[in-house]
Amino acid sequence: MTGVDLVFAWLTINRGVIDSIFLRQAEIGQQLKAVNYQVNFTYAELDLLKNQFQTINCQRRVIMSSYDNQQDVWLGASVNGREVTGKEFKRLQRDLQKKGLLARKSRLPFLIATRDEYDYEVIGKEELNGETVWVVKFSPKTIDSRYLRGKGYVLAKSYDVVRIEFQPALLPFVVRRTLMMLEYGPIKGFWLPSRFWLEMEIGLKVIKDLFHLQIKVEDIYTDYRLKLN
Repeated sequence: MTGVDLVFAWLTINRGVIDSIFLRQAEIGQQLKAVNYQVNFTYAELDLLKNQFQTINCQRRVIMSSYDNQQDVWLGASVNGREVTGKEFKRLQRDLQKKGLLARKSRLPFLIATRDEYDYEVIGKEELNGETVWVVKFSPKTIDSRYLRGKGYVLAKSYDVVRIEFQPALLPFVVRRTLMMLEYGPIKGFWLPSRFWLEMEIGLKVIKDLFHLQIKVEDIYTDYRLKLN
């Protein structure tokens, strides 16, 4: 087999894997009409200059009839272990949304709605949690903060997405380090998000540090309720 034949064969495999991923997503879209689930959110922030530590915990229910149609129903929250209610609760919601931690604007890859907004490349096979997966690199065609770059792990036997590791395609200059991961788990025959995890270090230095924070965020997704077509 010549070099040209090898390239052609690999391009055929690449195209076949990518097409199969989105065929599987189309199947899921046909079977699954709506989803709602509970999110247990934890935010931890360490101020390295002030040596101060803060934690925020909140629970909310997400009602989703489509990727672009999601609603949050807030159930409760606490700051440093103290329950917050009333106006303080409302202010906390606004603060979290302002920080972008509950953003709905991100254009995730491997969705029918965003397929044409990304380039995909199969970079090989690996073993993940005892399963053979395709590793697929993705990069956005448009570079702004709504889009992501990274790689996804896709079951070779069913083409379900089981993990995505990524970071925003465009990061603020104060971000020194970031890592994000979205894990999926089997829920009533579907692979759906089970955990989101983020680690970030941000800071600004002009001669000396003006601020320097370490941030960790975790979302745990539970109590799925599925509405089938």
